[in-house]
Amino acid sequence: MAGPSDASAGTRVVRREKRGTVRKVEADQPKVDKVVTVIMTDGEENSSREWTHDAVRSLIEQKEKEGSWTFVFLGAGLDAWHQGRSYGVQTANVAQYSADQYRDAFAAMAVSTNVFSSSLKRQSGNFFASLSKEFMRKVGLRQQKN
Repeated sequence: MAGPSDASAGTRVVRREKRGTVRKVEADQPKVDKVVTVIMTDGEENSSREWTHDAVRSLIEQKEKEGSWTFVFLGAGLDAWHQGRSYGVQTANVAQYSADQYRDAFAAMAVSTNVFSSSLKRQSGNFFASLSKEFMRKVGLRQQKN
């Protein structure tokens, strides 16, 4: 059975490639530097007939192996960390957010995206590294403690 983010996660990656949002590689042009895909869920069931949980996980693994894709998972539910990891998203790229502070979560993602996009790294193993613990707490984002 498909879970909360199965349809949207799988479909978004495929649509990006079909629409050309991810630029086609031409012989005389460099590859895409980096792609960030954020999966954000409120934790409510959103079953998909098109994508299974395993298919989304496989797609994430495939794209990360290409070396320029970073996946981030934001979940409002108590099981956000388990849910994000079950998709294969790296632990440091998974965070729980407070549903009543979703705008703040968007703002935090904008900051992290700007920092990452200006870095030389093609992938991020800790998308939230640029945010201080104080800022994370203020905007209602929590990462799993190791």
